[in-house]
Amino acid sequence: MQSGPGVRSRLSGRPHHPRRQHDRHDPGAGPPDGRTARHGLPAAHPGLAPEPGDITVRKTRYGALSTTDLDRQLRDRGITTLVIAGISTSGAVLSTVTDAADRDYQLYVLSDGVTDPDPQAHQTLMAGVFPRLAHIIDTAELRSLLHASRPDRANTGRA
Repeated sequence: MQSGPGVRSRLSGRPHHPRRQHDRHDPGAGPPDGRTARHGLPAAHPGLAPEPGDITVRKTRYGALSTTDLDRQLRDRGITTLVIAGISTSGAVLSTVTDAADRDYQLYVLSDGVTDPDPQAHQTLMAGVFPRLAHIIDTAELRSLLHASRPDRANTGRA
């Protein structure tokens, strides 16, 4: 497995859409206390900020592919493998995994890189649904896969 650009997707509310009313603030800024508006989960770690060459898309639905040009951008770059992480296993992660599987991407879901406010939903998806669509690995396994394919990156500190 070779590493490619990082991809960040951020849900932007659509005006006058009742399911997204809580996202009317600037989703990039987040609330003043550093927590996300959804479920009171912590904001992303600063070390996960986009780097030059990374792809960033704004979406209006949970999945990263359905309302963005992300699929085209990935295919234009020859990317066929995706590693999925996220803070809503039963929302954005589920939607992105099922959509990406339907588009024939090879998928890896990071078991220690996803979470959900509903532990039972998280467990059901991780144990019963995602294994049918994706490889379930942890970040240590991902690092090993990346280093095996790119030994020149082994000492950079970035997978």
